[in-house]
Amino acid sequence: MGAVRDLKGFAEGVLAHGDVAVILVGEGLSVEWRNPAAERLFGAGSGALPDMVDLDSSAPVASFLDRVGQAGGQAVRMVCSIPVEGSSARRVELT
Repeated sequence: MGAVRDLKGFAEGVLAHGDVAVILVGEGLSVEWRNPAAERLFGAGSGALPDMVDLDSSAPVASFLDRVGQAGGQAVRMVCSIPVEGSSARRVELT
């Protein structure tokens, strides 16, 4: 049981302090949960994920998320741009 507890603590530490943004998307493509790295990237605002990306990436991101739901466990990927206040847009990979 100690190994499971250690693994859980490690996973929580990675999600809390890592550089990989993790976002859980629910009904209507709304962001249900995000880790601190995702908050640093997208900000603390709420709403639909396609509304949080560059305007040029919004429709492709919505289409991508629809494909993810229909992929039946197959890996799908895309790259989009995220506007960053006070900086140039940041390219990110969605998987």
